[in-house]
Amino acid sequence: MAYIHSLARILFILSVVFLSIYFLYSPSNTINHPTSLSPNYIEAAIEETRIEINENLKHFTYPSSIPGSNIKTKKDLLKFRERMDCISTKGKWVYDDTPRAILRHKQEPIFARCDKNSKPLDKNASIEEIWDNSRNSVKYKWETPHKCPLPSFTREDFCSLITGLKFLLVGDVTSFQLHELLLNYFHDGS
Repeated sequence: MAYIHSLARILFILSVVFLSIYFLYSPSNTINHPTSLSPNYIEAAIEETRIEINENLKHFTYPSSIPGSNIKTKKDLLKFRERMDCISTKGKWVYDDTPRAILRHKQEPIFARCDKNSKPLDKNASIEEIWDNSRNSVKYKWETPHKCPLPSFTREDFCSLITGLKFLLVGDVTSFQLHELLLNYFHDGS
């Protein structure tokens, strides 16, 4: 129950912050808002919100494992979270012109339109030919610090991990994008 209460408080605080930002930066014609706020006032409001969130997070209880995984102890869970935090927040996008296979969007029409504008190539085109005719936006890769390298894997490695498992992706746009990524990655075994 404390878990739900803490989560509800955090969601309430975040809602207040976002609504405050919305009303502070897009004044309505019907409400007489000051057109500009002093930077000190804004900084003070941000700091007050930051303190409130940190106080509420202290009371937030984390489970000691991840059900359905090999992470069974609090120590392993904290180590996993630290690694995920390092990978997701300490990395950066780096342009890499090394030829490699390009993932084509096959299901999502908005993203697929970008790839359809590329020069059509022979089905037997080499990776280098495909690479040379690909848009620059797909030539970036996520690079993490040496202390938390990203694991590399092949389709065969991934398939051996998920063989016999069932997946249900439930959620928002992020889940939909993961669904599309998996479909594109394994489409026709290519």
